[in-house]
Amino acid sequence: MDENALQLLAELANKLGVATEYLWVALLKQANIYAVVGVISLVAWAILIAAIAQWVRRATLQAKFDELDRTILLFCVACLALAYMLFAPMIIYDVVSAISNPEYWALMQIISK
Repeated sequence: MDENALQLLAELANKLGVATEYLWVALLKQANIYAVVGVISLVAWAILIAAIAQWVRRATLQAKFDELDRTILLFCVACLALAYMLFAPMIIYDVVSAISNPEYWALMQIISK
């Protein structure tokens, strides 16, 4: 670890009233928790968007909506899918980092704060 990160870790440990080693171990454990929650949330959002898209497809095929309503619904689903495609890579990067190298993830958490 570089000196800046060690100093930040020591300051954070002092503020929390715990030992630096304890805080480091807690951050490493948090990396695993973050990764699991990240994967679960990505999968849940993908399933939700797919379910909404399926519902819109079924509803539009059954002609429950007029042309304007179909367009609005399809636009909303497209916006959800686009937002997912834009934000998912950012979350995936953090999740992969937390899984493959929890020390790096913990360092980035310390330095970014």
